[in-house]
Amino acid sequence: MLASPNVYSPEELNFLHQVLDEAVRTLPIQLRTSVSQSRIAKRILDCAATGERNRVELRIAGLADFNDAGKSAA
Repeated sequence: MLASPNVYSPEELNFLHQVLDEAVRTLPIQLRTSVSQSRIAKRILDCAATGERNRVELRIAGLADFNDAGKSAA
């Protein structure tokens, strides 16, 4: 089992789940896979571990891989 130095309250977990849901809803349907959701969740948690609690900043961090991919494809 992975140990994490971060412990989140139920309220924080609910907030982070809402951010994840918001981020996933911005993706095209074909990208809303469990793999994509896991990648977004990990990036949101990594950002939250730094102390970030701004909803927009967390969502941006979660979607960074997808935004970078879109820029390189353009």
